[in-house]
Formats: sequence, structure tokens, C-alpha cells
Amino acid sequence: VIKGLTQPVLGICIGMQLMCRRSEEGNAECLGIFETEVKRFVADKKSGVKVPHMGWNEIHNLKTPLFAGLKEGDFFYFVHSFAPRICDEAIAVSENGRQ
Repeated sequence: VIKGLTQPVLGICIGMQLMCRRSEEGNAECLGIFETEVKRFVADKKSGVKVPHMGWNEIHNLKTPLFAGLKEGDFFYFVHSFAPRICDEAIAVSENGRQ
């Protein structure tokens, strides 16, 4: 059903992973709506990256009316260990050691 929709769909957490090509979480093949992979964060004491990532991060490159009322650099709270690689369809980005 999701692949056939013509209206925007917002995937949060596992919903976003589901729309990617594949995910390292469970080594799962997904729907492939977005030609990108979901990768696990790698902890790195030097850069301060912790897994899971829990905290506030700025969002940038807002590309949809879905974010009406938000500004570049506004903060979102994240709790996650996996994130998709940035692809052409990304509607916003945040950084946690890598984008």
C-alpha cells in the first residue's frame, strides 16, 4: 500500500527504515522506496558519538511544508542507534558524528 500512495508519507523511526532499501537493524531488506541504507551508529569516544544516541540535535535543510513553523537550526530530540544515509529524497538532516 505504501509504495502506491501519491500523498506525502512521514516515516519516523522504524517507519523511515521501512521505506529505505535495506537496514542493518536485523539485516533486513525493506521496501526500497528510497535508494539508501540504514546504518548503525558506531560509538567513538574521540568524537563523542554514543550508541544509542540520546539528545537534542539541530535540524537543517528543511525541504517540505511538513516543517512549516520550524526554522533551520531548530532542535529535535533523538533516541536511536540507527540512521539512514542521506539520499536525494531527504527532507531534513541532522548530524551525530556523521550526517
